[in-house]
Amino acid sequence: MRPLYLFFYALCSVAYLQALEYIYPLGLVDNGKSLLLMDQISPSERELLIWDTESKKAERCLWLVYNPEQIIVLPDGTGFSFIDNGRLRIKSFQKRSAKTVEFDQPIHSINSLAWIDNDFCYCSAQSDDYHALFQLCSDGTLCCIASCENKDCLYPQKIDDHLFYIERSWNGVLQNFCYAIMETNYPTIAHVINDSDEYTSQNGALTAQIITDFCDKPIVFLDMQSSTQGFVLEYEKEVGDDAIVTFYYHQLVRESSGWQLKKLFSFGVPSYLLLASDERHIHESLAPLVPSVAGQLIYFVDCALNAQSTVQPYCYNLASGTIKPIIKTKSV
Repeated sequence: MRPLYLFFYALCSVAYLQALEYIYPLGLVDNGKSLLLMDQISPSERELLIWDTESKKAERCLWLVYNPEQIIVLPDGTGFSFIDNGRLRIKSFQKRSAKTVEFDQPIHSINSLAWIDNDFCYCSAQSDDYHALFQLCSDGTLCCIASCENKDCLYPQKIDDHLFYIERSWNGVLQNFCYAIMETNYPTIAHVINDSDEYTSQNGALTAQIITDFCDKPIVFLDMQSSTQGFVLEYEKEVGDDAIVTFYYHQLVRESSGWQLKKLFSFGVPSYLLLASDERHIHESLAPLVPSVAGQLIYFVDCALNAQSTVQPYCYNLASGTIKPIIKTKSV
């Protein structure tokens, strides 16, 4: 994974010269011989490219008629999925057009989608007024796997038969949201693709337990590396008029005495990259800038560790607890 993130940083240094154009990687395909790239020419104009690591050439791999977000390479590398104006589509590298998945039940605001295999995936999506967790099938059938009354279930992570997610609830007394990381069993769902039989809904939230309570500290992008270790991103509850937004990266470790939480580091991101009202923003907002874990190393960007407040790449070493710069980029 390391070359992928280093390449991301190199591309950023070039892209920033264009002021409005950003290029970032989405995943490796063809056994690492090719790389999917998002080229954001402007917030309203984006192209999905595939870059050949041998020929050093890139070509468009998706028609411009689509508005792709949340692009994920399929487990076998034969294609990728993406969200297009709220609809799930699947694109095979061997076909010109993408397949649209029409679901048999109404859901919207699909996010945090992850594939189990080429036919089944899970995600968080909105049903009624709140977000719940669903298992989706490429044949259009779906099953709710976790939902909680008056609460949102967000950022699911399936590790073997464990299901982790962030629970968000409204505290009417304090007049703010509360956040906790939950763990439950991933429901066993018997469904054969293209089988017309309905599958029984199983609600994992009914047996979920809190492993870490963040109280009123907002958290996003839960990333479980195993059933005993994970990471989560905390952000400032109130963002003022400052030019830099501060984030905090935490590690969760399951020990014999229970789950332990450790804050590893903080980093800053220029607010204009995240605000949709600014013409310089990244269309997918924070998602391309979330720290990436690769073994004992965590790659991240920060604009607060240098006097110029420019975005630069760094590497955090879990073993030593030290931070080192990777390369220096030119001013944004």
